[in-house]
Amino acid sequence: MKKINYLKHDKDLPDLHFKNGYGNSVAIDLYVAEDTTIKVGNFALINLGVSIQIPKGYKAELRMRSSTFLKYGLIQTNSLGLIDTTYCSEKDILKLPVFMLITQEDMIKYQKTNSWKAITIPKGTSICQLEILPCMEEMEFNELQLEEYKKVNQVTRGGFGSTDNKE
Repeated sequence: MKKINYLKHDKDLPDLHFKNGYGNSVAIDLYVAEDTTIKVGNFALINLGVSIQIPKGYKAELRMRSSTFLKYGLIQTNSLGLIDTTYCSEKDILKLPVFMLITQEDMIKYQKTNSWKAITIPKGTSICQLEILPCMEEMEFNELQLEEYKKVNQVTRGGFGSTDNKE
């Protein structure tokens, strides 16, 4: 079993833990470290209140919880946060980059009030998850010329979204 060192910047936040299996989360829940207000159409970095040391040979992936969009209208701006072993000092606090989408209802309200709606996500809200995974093995890249490449690669799929064999 791997041990993961982490620093909790607020003692009131839950401890990090992992419970794998049916009925339990398959990743580590992370929580909002401070009340965070976001206006419609704006970007924010949500402070998650922890610094973590990812072991050598591993990476961490930060993902939104499936309920976050439904509850708050937020999307993760890079769709996946990739954290490597070098992001590990006490100043490297995990943050979730989000954008609050604009709905038609928001546009109508803005036209009437000249003011955008804002939401506040309370401190302690479970907002995203962290999964720690092994990295890919070392690889050596071998550049080929077009004719050599065609000889070793006989599969032609035809492009994005196509499984047709085309020559």
